[in-house]
Amino acid sequence: MKLKYLENAKKKKKKKKKKKKEEEEEEEEEEEKKQNSTSAFPHNHLTCASCLQSIVDLIQTTNLILRDNMSDSTAAPPPPYPGVACASGGAYVPPPPYSQPPKGYNAGGSQPCSYQNGPTGAAGHPPSGYPAHQYPSSTVVVTQPQLHMVQMFRQNPVRCICPHCRADIMTGIHFETGTLTWLLCAAICIFGFFCGCCFIPFCLDDAKDVIHTCPNCKQEVARYNRL
Repeated sequence: MKLKYLENAKKKKKKKKKKKKEEEEEEEEEEEKKQNSTSAFPHNHLTCASCLQSIVDLIQTTNLILRDNMSDSTAAPPPPYPGVACASGGAYVPPPPYSQPPKGYNAGGSQPCSYQNGPTGAAGHPPSGYPAHQYPSSTVVVTQPQLHMVQMFRQNPVRCICPHCRADIMTGIHFETGTLTWLLCAAICIFGFFCGCCFIPFCLDDAKDVIHTCPNCKQEVARYNRL
């Protein structure tokens, strides 16, 4: 009985220690969550009253500085124009007027050229012996790549152009025995179905080849082989 009592007491102590540890861990986790929440939401400068007041003060000081600069710039007179000063009064002396150009001077810098005493004797026209200037003509040829459409012939009629009569047609189809029908027949014989079962592939259109013919000239256009 004493041993059982001691064992129960030890178990109770261990449970209490575990509960204390769990409570301490929960408190530490709560503190960490609080710290993370405070770090996740930093100080907002726009909602803080002191920060707003400092921003207003900065704006006012900048406005005062700009006003002072504007008043200084408007009050100061412009600098004098650098001209030729007179020895007595220091006033500006304008330069002397330009003299008239000599006779025969052309303001454009070039005199009109006239063909005189030429082969034709007419002034102001080039001689007739010189040919007119001709520019070489060039032609650019642009070639576009041609697209070739591949027509697929299956077990259904196809709209195409007949290679024999060159007519736009819808092909007619009929079925013929091919390699697939003979292979199916041989496979049925190998597996032992001799009682007429080997002739079943010859009765099925899905086991035969498809022949596409032209309804205009009755020529074969294409052949679809199952194998």
